[in-house]
Amino acid sequence: MVQGCQVPGSGYRIRCPAFGLDEGCGESRIFLAPHLSMAEGRIPSTEDRARPPENARTGYASCIVPFIRRPMPDSYIGNLDPTVGRMVPVYRLIAQNLNSVRPDVRRALSENRWTPIDRLIRRLARVGVYGIDIQLDWPGADRVALYEAFIRRLHETAPEVRPVIDWPDAAAWARLVPRCPVRPVVNSLPAHPLRPAALDVIGQFRPEVIVLCATEETTRLTPAERLELAYEAYRALRACGLEDEAIYFDAVLFPLVYRRPGADPTDTLETIRRLRYHFPRCHVLVGLANLTFRWGADERAKTVGQATFLAMAVAAGLDAVIMDPLVPVLRRVWSSAQAILRRDGGAT
Repeated sequence: MVQGCQVPGSGYRIRCPAFGLDEGCGESRIFLAPHLSMAEGRIPSTEDRARPPENARTGYASCIVPFIRRPMPDSYIGNLDPTVGRMVPVYRLIAQNLNSVRPDVRRALSENRWTPIDRLIRRLARVGVYGIDIQLDWPGADRVALYEAFIRRLHETAPEVRPVIDWPDAAAWARLVPRCPVRPVVNSLPAHPLRPAALDVIGQFRPEVIVLCATEETTRLTPAERLELAYEAYRALRACGLEDEAIYFDAVLFPLVYRRPGADPTDTLETIRRLRYHFPRCHVLVGLANLTFRWGADERAKTVGQATFLAMAVAAGLDAVIMDPLVPVLRRVWSSAQAILRRDGGAT
């Protein structure tokens, strides 16, 4: 690995604290994958990034942050666009609206009517969602068949929107993922223990994956413990052939009413910062509505609480969120935070 070198033609110096490089040199910081040569100053290709990590101690293989100019904040996030030679943020908005606990969806299911569902999908597509989280459970119904029907309807109504299969069951993934017309997102894979059946499905069909930074036994963990679990899951998913951009780390947002050590929103913010720093090309995500669980019927108070946390989380490094994008305040905060951090006046 080249240490402290000048990248030819770039005008940037390299430093990498994780591998003992000089903290003070240069105008940028970069994580180097230890199995890649940067001697020619080239940008690692997709084939390079697909190679499995060779340094199990750090897990930094394929974690690359190219050429971030100071004074960009440490929380700046995005992917390198080789055509312009700069970082381009990639934010992903996932709608939570196709959930059988929501009154409009329950009504449509009980009446066996697709028109309200189609109307809802079109509204979500118009606000620019990347995917729609589908979480369904209906008494007496074949749950797999119900998911298949919703996935098919989603593709027919908004083919550019991805289905997010919110059902943490490897057997269900094995049946649903191959039938998705577009690449789906599965939600979610507990970081520990990593079930071989789930990894087999991921390795075979390569869906995008939301990793829950928690164990099956507990979600009350410190940010350092969540980061350790994230590394464990990252190495397994890379070994399955998944690219960094297809991995989402759920930083685990707890309801404010349950506030205690290991289950505090400030712990979530610190987890987001650490995940962003250590996995710059992966996505960092939370389910925003978790914050205001059991806040009662005051929707205005819920919206204010969620909007406040959303702005703080984006500043910390969040680049993906599961929320209700039909709430205007949340949508505006999401868009405005992106415009501020991008520094290019653009927002989605």
